[in-house]
Amino acid sequence: MYVTSDLVHLLSQPRRVAAIAMAQRVAFELNTKMGDTVAYQVRYDSTVSARCRIKFMTDGVLLREVCLYIIGIHLQVDIHINIYLSG
Repeated sequence: MYVTSDLVHLLSQPRRVAAIAMAQRVAFELNTKMGDTVAYQVRYDSTVSARCRIKFMTDGVLLREVCLYIIGIHLQVDIHINIYLSG
């Protein structure tokens, strides 16, 4: 196994067919099952599990995840500021 860290590596592909094909090829090359170490996520379909360390996705899915991450950071900052100001 080449991937040993707890980080998930996100790889973006422009089309769903490319994301799925690349994930299948990398899983084959690493001799793992799809969804174990290598997975893909496209609109309406996902093989991602908790053990996934390499995730192929379409550009749209990546954009959505980044936006949700940024919104989550702002919500956490707002919550901490509100607790600090009210406390």
